[in-house]
Amino acid sequence: MSVLAFILLIVALLLFLLSTRQWSLVIRGAVWAGGLVALIAAIFLSAQSNHGGLFGAFGDFIAHFDRPGESILVQAIAHNVPQVGRFVLPMLDFFLLIAVALAILTIIAFTPGEMLERIARPIAIGLVGAIFGGALALAIVGTGFGDVAQQSVYSTYAHNDDAYNGDTLWVGEISVRLAGIDAPQLDQICRNQSGQTLCGDEARRHLQNLITGALLTCERLSRGGRHDNEPFSRPLVHCTASRGRESVDIAEQMAADGYAITSDNGDRNYRGIARVALEEQRGIMGLCTLRPRVWRTNANVRQAFLERGAIPRDPNLTIGHCPLPPPLPHGRQPSPEAP
Repeated sequence: MSVLAFILLIVALLLFLLSTRQWSLVIRGAVWAGGLVALIAAIFLSAQSNHGGLFGAFGDFIAHFDRPGESILVQAIAHNVPQVGRFVLPMLDFFLLIAVALAILTIIAFTPGEMLERIARPIAIGLVGAIFGGALALAIVGTGFGDVAQQSVYSTYAHNDDAYNGDTLWVGEISVRLAGIDAPQLDQICRNQSGQTLCGDEARRHLQNLITGALLTCERLSRGGRHDNEPFSRPLVHCTASRGRESVDIAEQMAADGYAITSDNGDRNYRGIARVALEEQRGIMGLCTLRPRVWRTNANVRQAFLERGAIPRDPNLTIGHCPLPPPLPHGRQPSPEAP
């Protein structure tokens, strides 16, 4: 869909340019309307496609309006702003040449009369636009937007701050998601009889312990010759952390240590490992919390758990060691999502 959207964009631009010809108003209006239709179709296809564009970024930001720090937009900006200079500064000489051409053009326009000014002004505007547009485009790429993650395998030595949460990490400048597991969100809490703890932060610290100082190798999932991505083109990967001759499957270890559960499409081997971690109450499995999916998407259940410690009656909505809620009054039926 991205290729078709780009073709429609070019068609729209050409039709808008043709509408400036001195034809009759009816013809010009029809040409302009055709360009508008092509542009709207291009915007729609771009928003629907999974090419990692700004529409997807802002859509993800809106979806996380109550927790903006979890949006891929904020993550990309926060992590990659220092890298913007690497993309923009190498083009400085080119921008300087454009500025020299602009200086020459504007001094020529000092001649009496407005004929040269009328010629020079749109060219000058175009040159200024080229500088600002080029710098903006490079800054966007440097900040991590666009489908820049094309490799099949990523490899780097991991640092402590490369772990964003328990199932999302950075490999160089690319944000990747561990396939097969789902870990608590950063702000997620777990409860037991003694009180509560930030288990989302505990999961991140455990991932940090697994990867810091190790050689990290992440292979993208692929099916039918196509790579699998999350929204905003965040690659789904299998990662191993290697220290000398020892290698660890990170997702498997997170599940085995009780800091993540298996996702709906998770590896069957992970499910058995996670079941053992639950039975032995390893990591945060000795505590009670909501499934990360429920924490992310069900505000009512999350709020009830935060404010009153209310535990949903449906065990499929919780993870860990959760006590059974008190029985309902006779004759009432529990709501599948109600605490």
